[in-house]
Amino acid sequence: MAKPLGDFSIKRRSRTNRAFVLSINPPSGLPLSVCQEWQRRSFSSLPPELSEFRNPKSKVAAENGAKVLIALLLGKILR
Repeated sequence: MAKPLGDFSIKRRSRTNRAFVLSINPPSGLPLSVCQEWQRRSFSSLPPELSEFRNPKSKVAAENGAKVLIALLLGKILR
């Protein structure tokens, strides 16, 4: 059975097991093109406004960064 998608998914990068990788999923409310753009992206790819979230030390910190990124992207799209 397939696992239900949330707004985003976060995994540890397999090579380093330290850095996290972010994927934004369609249930986030973002257009599919934006979700596709943000598949398997490093947190170092976050926009300058979110520079404080670029190097998360824990999964909780990475989740917080993902939530703020989605809010930022939704705000830019809805304007």
